[in-house]
Formats: sequence, C-alpha cells, structure tokens
Amino acid sequence: MTPAERAAHHEAQPLVTELVAEHAAAVQRAEVLAFLYPTTAGVLPAVVKGWLERWMVPGVAFVFDERTNRVRPGLRNIRRIVGVATYPGGRASRWIGGDGGRRIILRALRLNTGLRTSTDWLGLHHRDTVGDAERDAFLNSIDAAAASW
Repeated sequence: MTPAERAAHHEAQPLVTELVAEHAAAVQRAEVLAFLYPTTAGVLPAVVKGWLERWMVPGVAFVFDERTNRVRPGLRNIRRIVGVATYPGGRASRWIGGDGGRRIILRALRLNTGLRTSTDWLGLHHRDTVGDAERDAFLNSIDAAAASW
C-alpha cells in the first residue's frame, strides 16, 4: 500500500485510485469470489494480500452501523468463497504452518460477506513432485466443484 492508500483507510473516501475503485465495484457485483494461488511459507502471495488490503475498506467490505456502533458485513452479495491453492509440502506441514492464506480467505473475508456464505477449499499438496495423474485428478476435482459455483 502506498502511504496515501493507508491514510485513506480512515477517510470517508478510502478508494484512492480508479483501478482500486473498479475492482471494489466488481467485487460488489460478484456472487462468487475465487482465489487461485501457490502457497509459499504458509501465507498468501503478496500480490493477493495487497489486492485484498486495497479494496477491503469501510463502505465496501464492511460498514459501520452508527446506531449500534458495530461493524456489519458490506459484501452480502457474495454467496460463495472458493480457494484453490497448491502447497509445496504435505497436509501435515500445512497444518503445522497454520495455512494463513486459507484462514484469511475462508474466515476473515467471510466475516465481510455474512456467515451464511458457502465456502470451498481445494488444495494440491507436494505440487513440485506430484505426477501427471495426481495433477489431472486435482484439475478434474476443480472442474467438478466449479459446476456448483
């Protein structure tokens, strides 16, 4: 984030660039948010994290209810959040490392959409060493799951 973008988080107009405003508008029209990325060191890639931070601002991702002094979800239009990630290690290393990307997408982002939002997560482990058959099976599982999105 630029210093201007960070400062704008506390202003009435937090979307400081036209591109970010366009992305926010697209998210506000969407019904499904899908994230596809490679996991490294158990976290989201910087480009995904930065993208989320730029548009997940007051008035878009959440709203302040002045009557109750509480935060309300701003993305009630989202009916499903999907994550597809590849991992360098196995399930145990993902579990030990905390799988921060999955937590951010399926838990934190879901707080901005409402708790009734459906979620799906598909992961390919040992991405650098799996064979063609395992990779094809993973792609087929994505196709099968996407039919319900």
